[in-house]
Amino acid sequence: MILSTKLHIPQMRRDDLVERTAITELLNKGLQRKFTSLTAPGGYGKTTALSQWLQQSAIPTVWISLGPQDNDLIVFWSYTIAAINLG
Repeated sequence: MILSTKLHIPQMRRDDLVERTAITELLNKGLQRKFTSLTAPGGYGKTTALSQWLQQSAIPTVWISLGPQDNDLIVFWSYTIAAINLG
């Protein structure tokens, strides 16, 4: 069963966000590459940074929020296909 809430970019309220210009610049540079991965420990603001960056850009994007319970190839590819079909 696919949960549609896992397929949408989290919307961030702009009034209480801190601009992360250094991360934004790195993500923009990553557009010149075939693949970019953003990693950091939990609570470091990865989701916030990516959501903020994507809201400011016109980049075609699909979003998948996965958790430990989704650690299965069938689940991963099911969500990937569902996200692409939405995009």
